[in-house]
Amino acid sequence: MTRPLVFRLAAAVVLCLVAGLLSVATAQAATAFTSTVVNSSSGQCATVPNGNSAVQLTQTGCNSGAGQSFRFTPVSGDVYTVSTFTSGSCVDIYGASTADNAAVIQYACHSGTNQQFRLQAAGSPGGSAFTLVAVGSGKCVTVVNALLVQLACGTAAAWRLPGYQTGGDPQPQPVIRRGVRSLERLLVRQRERARRGRRNAPPGDRRLPACERSAARRVRAILG
Repeated sequence: MTRPLVFRLAAAVVLCLVAGLLSVATAQAATAFTSTVVNSSSGQCATVPNGNSAVQLTQTGCNSGAGQSFRFTPVSGDVYTVSTFTSGSCVDIYGASTADNAAVIQYACHSGTNQQFRLQAAGSPGGSAFTLVAVGSGKCVTVVNALLVQLACGTAAAWRLPGYQTGGDPQPQPVIRRGVRSLERLLVRQRERARRGRRNAPPGDRRLPACERSAARRVRAILG
């Protein structure tokens, strides 16, 4: 027995809403980016002074040099690894320490949380200023006597990341509005078919928008 029209409409509604939510999630996905790391207070840059293993990072005047270029690669959500100009090296909290004043160094990349940093927004939402929170210790990267160390986040510097990217500015409302308009068009078509006594007609055709075509294919599969 053919399912009632309401079941067809419900399937279309669910599928279109899921498509809209997936579009929003894709827009918000983090992406890798390359940037200098600029102290918001002093205007100076975090710097890897040379290619040596375990060398401590410093703060110096910004000069567009390779030692001031960092590659941020997402791990999960707002957590990143930060690689340096030295091949195979990453920013690292020395010895996976949780202590105040532990050195921020470059070291061979590995999967430890002492090489993972959370970008915690500092300042206006959507800006490019952050505190850099070391995942392993919960402390933040800051500067003491021109050397980079970790300290409690309440006293730490904020850093600007001019190259920061999120993978696009999420704009869920337009996506949702488009989904609603598609649903409205689908409902109008279904009501018209019902009035013409075509309750058993396949819902949708090739002229429908992609969201509605997907709903139509799923409903056909359900109804056999």
